[in-house]
Amino acid sequence: MLRTELQKCDTASFKAMQNCIFVTLPMQARKKSLLSFQNVSVIRNGIKLLDTLNWEVEEGQHWAVTGASGSGKTLLSEVITGNVAHQGEVRVSPELLIERVSQQHQFRNRSHTRDLYYQQRFQSQDADDALTLGEVMEEFPPSVRHRKELLLQQLHLKTCLSKSMIQLSNGENKRFQLLKALLYHPHLIVLDNPFVGLDSAGRQILKTLLAEIAQQGIQLIVIGPANEWPSCLTHVLELQQGKLVFSGPKANYKPLPFKPNYAFPEKLLPELTGRPSCCSGHSLLITSSI
Repeated sequence: MLRTELQKCDTASFKAMQNCIFVTLPMQARKKSLLSFQNVSVIRNGIKLLDTLNWEVEEGQHWAVTGASGSGKTLLSEVITGNVAHQGEVRVSPELLIERVSQQHQFRNRSHTRDLYYQQRFQSQDADDALTLGEVMEEFPPSVRHRKELLLQQLHLKTCLSKSMIQLSNGENKRFQLLKALLYHPHLIVLDNPFVGLDSAGRQILKTLLAEIAQQGIQLIVIGPANEWPSCLTHVLELQQGKLVFSGPKANYKPLPFKPNYAFPEKLLPELTGRPSCCSGHSLLITSSI
């Protein structure tokens, strides 16, 4: 219809229509929505653990999810991956493949009789019963063999193949979880507190890897405090007692000061402060601000 009308126009009219078209076009087309929450709640025993959340993840965005302990962050990640019943509507783009990297890693023993948790790595009897990383890698189908080898190299796990799964370091274990998440070309990876238990070197390695993953076009949702966010994150969602209190660009987010409380036995104070003990038999509450 438009083409026919344009053909009938003289040159002046056509230029006028061109000008009109350029003026009315929006400056920037809206990005594609990959994931959206509409009035999403999770209720257990009459208590709203997530309370009427409205949220949208668009193409190209990388989100941090933050909030106090018990605010619903992990529960939110389970709703995203469809592991928890909820009220309201969660809309997911049909072609979107989502993988979740949980905080706790669970794997089978050699006899397939029970599951082992990574926290059990110091128990020698469990170490003897656990598969090596190389044996676990052999369980993946042949169709992903090439990608598996590539990821082992990229995630610095080649030298760990002979190690028992339960004897991997925290950093090695987290990189293996990331390998599994990347194996089938996901569009979105949700990571639940991925930096817990890592030393400073391990954190930096993981932040670098996440930045490289983001550059490859895979979108990230990272659960954790602001001091652990990789630089590639673009947006922030904050929860308080299951309610959304902030959702928007990271540049607009102003976190509240973090004030942890630490209770030290009084007898340790001389070692910490170089001062003599003055209140024997009591504990002193030391508050620090970051």
